Amino acid sequence: MRRFAMQNIISMAGLAAGFVAFSFSQLWTGYVNSYDSFHKDADRIYTFAFNEDGRTTVGNERTRTNGDIYYLLFREFKERNSLDSLGVESFLFYDKQGGPGSDYTESEPLCLCIDSAFLDFFNPVLLAGDWSFLDDLGKIAVSKSYALKEFGDEYPIGKEITQRRSTYTVCAVIDDFDHSYIKFDMMKKWNGFSMFYYNWLLFKLKEGVSVQEMLDMCYAHMEGRFSKPKDAFRGKRIVPLKEVYRAIDEARDDTFVKYDGLDLISKASLLILLCAIVNHFTFFLNYLRGRRREMTLRKVNGASTSDIAVQMVSESSIPVLGALLIGMFAVIMLKEPFMRLADIGMPDSYYLKGSLTIMAVVLAVSVMLSLVEVMVMNRKTLQSGIRQSNDKAFRRISTGIQIASGMTLMFALTVMLHQFNFMHNINWGTQRKDVAVVNIKQKEPEREFFPGGLFRYVNEHPLWGDEYMDELEKEHGLEAKIASIPCVTGVYMNFADMSIHHYGHAALVSATETPQESLFPDVFDYIYPGLIDRLGLTVLEGAIPSDGIKDEEVVITENLFKELGGTTLDKMPVIYIRLGRSGLETAPFTIAAVVKNIHLYNYDDIPPYVLLCGFHNKYLIEEDSYGHDRGSGTINGEVSVKYLHNCKAELEEALGELLGGLGLEYEVKYPEDSFFKHLTKDRNLSKMLSILCVISIFIALFGVFSQISLSCLERRREIAIRKTHGAKVKEILAIFAREYGMIFLVSSVVAMALGYIVMHHWIEQFYYQAAINWWIYLSVFAFTALVIVVTVLNRVLTTARENPADVIKSE
Repeated sequence: MRRFAMQNIISMAGLAAGFVAFSFSQLWTGYVNSYDSFHKDADRIYTFAFNEDGRTTVGNERTRTNGDIYYLLFREFKERNSLDSLGVESFLFYDKQGGPGSDYTESEPLCLCIDSAFLDFFNPVLLAGDWSFLDDLGKIAVSKSYALKEFGDEYPIGKEITQRRSTYTVCAVIDDFDHSYIKFDMMKKWNGFSMFYYNWLLFKLKEGVSVQEMLDMCYAHMEGRFSKPKDAFRGKRIVPLKEVYRAIDEARDDTFVKYDGLDLISKASLLILLCAIVNHFTFFLNYLRGRRREMTLRKVNGASTSDIAVQMVSESSIPVLGALLIGMFAVIMLKEPFMRLADIGMPDSYYLKGSLTIMAVVLAVSVMLSLVEVMVMNRKTLQSGIRQSNDKAFRRISTGIQIASGMTLMFALTVMLHQFNFMHNINWGTQRKDVAVVNIKQKEPEREFFPGGLFRYVNEHPLWGDEYMDELEKEHGLEAKIASIPCVTGVYMNFADMSIHHYGHAALVSATETPQESLFPDVFDYIYPGLIDRLGLTVLEGAIPSDGIKDEEVVITENLFKELGGTTLDKMPVIYIRLGRSGLETAPFTIAAVVKNIHLYNYDDIPPYVLLCGFHNKYLIEEDSYGHDRGSGTINGEVSVKYLHNCKAELEEALGELLGGLGLEYEVKYPEDSFFKHLTKDRNLSKMLSILCVISIFIALFGVFSQISLSCLERRREIAIRKTHGAKVKEILAIFAREYGMIFLVSSVVAMALGYIVMHHWIEQFYYQAAINWWIYLSVFAFTALVIVVTVLNRVLTTARENPADVIKSE
């Protein structure tokens, strides 16, 4: 063990690192995959997701073209008692009111409006009271956590509570859902009226029915109602219940991980563990085969077979058990920081089962190989056992496997990290870096509230945001004062940013005057001289005039142009748009330019279709769409400010002096932060992946070092004999260079080919794909070559300096 201490330490460290990485990935993926899995028949419950305005919204059963079509279809067939003919066992429709971001107050409790179907789907646990609120609009149920918050130690049943300006009697306390996307403070009977944005449709498939089979049945029943039944599913996707939490309003919610990040971490950690196992066994097999002569000599000197077996089993167990202890200690020490970074809260130890199982298998295989080697030795004659074997083929193959596995791991993780970083730095379509949005608040007039959350202004209405900015401009000359700040390079009044607010409308767009297929892009009147510089659009074809574009012209994104069948502007210079104010009339519009795809709220796998027109386009923008002039739909004024790079602190200080001196209440937002807010966990994933890459590179390189070092160590006698017969050091080095150089080249070809095939297939899942550049191949090749060269030089030169007689005697 002392003689091969370096190799044993490397093997132990690699297995421990693999154990820790795989354990944490199991913890994270286990936490994610267990969301809402505790509900009865959770595997058969689904809901719809929609891609609107670049956001994926789950639960809002509304699209621009067909409204609540699936809800209406399910309800119709339920009334006929033939819901099973759609492959659906039951469905649920419920409403959400209040909660953070509601129209009334940020602190308003979240209330679910439900009926008895909700109980069948989710089986909420009744802690006190009864379910009478399902039959009485004057009663309400509260969650356990809300009851403790609102009433403390008092018994809540019979208490009165106000929800949306109406008073209800508490008749039940319901246990909170743990580890679920379903959050609530209260529950009340659904009165059949649903808020526009917050209703949810879930359905449970019959046993044995797939999602596609259900859709096919629905399409069949829609044949007589739609010319193209599949259009009812356009813009939608079906999400399993256990994945809902990850897709809830991705524009505003930070409770999910994009880019299949967990899958990425899981694969990376598994690769590290597999590489560590390969490291361990390639070293261990060569180690065992090198011990045959020693085991025979021990037997000659009186050791029994059982004595030798105990010794070999002990030696094979020590590195694995040591790695297991080190790994478990590291997991215990790093678990809390990891859980904070990953924002998970599962203290259970079940996640160790997978890692412990793998380590148990490694230990069992190591022990078995030791016993097999002892049995092989026992069956050989003493003479053949004492004779030192020179199994070049086995040594070369094991060395090649070690090099290939290490290089494949380094290549795979480097490509993963490259793709991950690439997606954080692509062209998002508009400028969002070095831009600030100043939200200037005006005092809201007094409001009088009525039951149901309705209200009216008592004396006067607030100004629209642009009207308020006009007043500030007249009174203070605000634009010029902000522009005079040294670090400011541009000021754009009454404009926030697409990632904070946008003022879009949908339009029906087609490639021909009599459309066969139509798309519904978002229409924005952003193309006017004051904003062209601020938007920072990337023009791919055509040109945007500096003085703006005409009402009969539009600018469209690349994906919209291609989806309409366009290849070049010469071949498709015109598109047809249904006019906003002219009923079903369709008119031609000239495409002034095609620009890079625009991501509105966040990075999404599929960017939305966007159409840009001139300011207040008289054909596409309704006159009453905005307030006085442009209007933001808010009572606060907004001004967009471009500033010099790395001058955020200077800008904030100057704005504080300026606006604070004017007595204005304001808030500064940064489009980059807003746009990338949902990527917080992805950035944490990127850090973790970077750490895993560094670990994997060290494991792979040290594994190669360990194997080459062991191989050279076993050939000390050969080097000494060659030196005795007159060979020079450079000649010995040349022999080793040819042998290991050939092994390295063959292994490199195998590793690069295997890595490319696997990673090219993996990278195809992304909408934006990073190129697997030449520098990735070169860096992996160079690192591995450097380790091999340094190891061979060190071992050969060390042996060459020794006295050949001492080497031959010790061997």
